[in-house]
Amino acid sequence: MNHSLRLLLSLFAALCFSISLHADVVVEATLDSSAIRIGEQVSLRTQVTVPKGTRVIFPEYAQGYLTEGIEVLERSQVDTSTIDDGARWVLHRNYLLTSFDSALYSLPAVEVQVGERRYASHNPLGLKVESIEVDTVHIDNIRDPYGPVSIAFTWSGSFVATSLLLWVLIIVFVISLCRLFKHEPLRRRVSVTPPPPAHQVALRAIEQFRGRAADSEDELKAYYDELTGVLRTYIKERFGIDAREMTTPQLINALTNAEDQTALYDLRELLQTADLVKFARLQTSATENDRSLLHAMDYINQTKPTDAPPKRIVKVVDVDLRRRRLRIAMRWVMTLVSGVSTLAMTIYIIYTLVDTFM
Repeated sequence: MNHSLRLLLSLFAALCFSISLHADVVVEATLDSSAIRIGEQVSLRTQVTVPKGTRVIFPEYAQGYLTEGIEVLERSQVDTSTIDDGARWVLHRNYLLTSFDSALYSLPAVEVQVGERRYASHNPLGLKVESIEVDTVHIDNIRDPYGPVSIAFTWSGSFVATSLLLWVLIIVFVISLCRLFKHEPLRRRVSVTPPPPAHQVALRAIEQFRGRAADSEDELKAYYDELTGVLRTYIKERFGIDAREMTTPQLINALTNAEDQTALYDLRELLQTADLVKFARLQTSATENDRSLLHAMDYINQTKPTDAPPKRIVKVVDVDLRRRRLRIAMRWVMTLVSGVSTLAMTIYIIYTLVDTFM
């Protein structure tokens, strides 16, 4: 008796489980459209709802036909989503159908294998395939095919601006490319404004001595020291004699050997007076100081060159290697940027033209 009872209970539990599993499985099938014309396509959408983790196998229709007259062209991949907080799965698969025979078709139910059992959709589906109407009365009324249609191309403002920008980029790229491969020497000739002549510099400096007070011994020494310094600098620039490193006799002798006797007497007198002021503490009057200025100016005016100085001179200078490398790097950057921009703009214009005329 106990054995029979246990057997009945086991059968009852299995029946309840089967009923529960069957209630949890839902198979649905729908069509995008209920009517198509011959050769058109329609999508059969299938949806299966099962408990999470259940194994589901969709039909493959390996023969290529859903039913006689309805051809299966494509099968999509199975797409899975979850519902009820992930406790149930919803699986989707689409079938692309077509037909080349006009008729009213009753589509068979979609059978899906869930676990060890097979389930079918219960909603009936019908598909009407309509033929294309043909004029059987005017059978000779056959129209020629349409010829090519010419599209009027208009130059819009944006297209004109884009084209002009492309030409600018092409010019910049060509110039950058030429400058990039241009051989740049390590030395170059530059035109510069020459410095003012030595006699002009000396005369401007002597003009500043006019009216300068030299009352004390220190002021007097400074007066003659600066005045003779201006003359010695002028002599060095004018004759190439290092006058600042020579004594007065050595300087007079050097100027005599240089065959420059012009105003040499007044210069000798001026230098000797300056030596007496600096080393023998000779006190001179303002009149004597002014006469020394006149001697200095006369000497400069009589020995200055008669040729007019050039307005500009050409000098050969060394190129800074660091600046040269920086300039080359900037040319590389300019060439790459302009080249990439030109290529991108060209592709854009070609795409616009193709999209317009195709």
